[in-house]
Amino acid sequence: MENYTEIQYQNARNRVVDLKRFYRKVFVFIIVIVAVSLFRLYRNDDFSHRSGISFIFIIWGILLAIKAVKLFFLNTEWENDMIKKELKNQ
Repeated sequence: MENYTEIQYQNARNRVVDLKRFYRKVFVFIIVIVAVSLFRLYRNDDFSHRSGISFIFIIWGILLAIKAVKLFFLNTEWENDMIKKELKNQ
């Protein structure tokens, strides 16, 4: 069981690292969107002048959404159950 505890710790650590990376990516995404919007506002004096969202931001947002689903909804419970089964078989 000591190995299982180490595996649990490693899984938890990996999840924390993944969460940290995800939050950093979301923060950068928000900063870039705000910066581009402010630049467009400065350049055009209002948001009504074709200030649509760029295709790159749409793709970036979709990729962040996919990562969020993987992190928050497809958690590692299944992996932990399989690890328990394998450890019991050994």
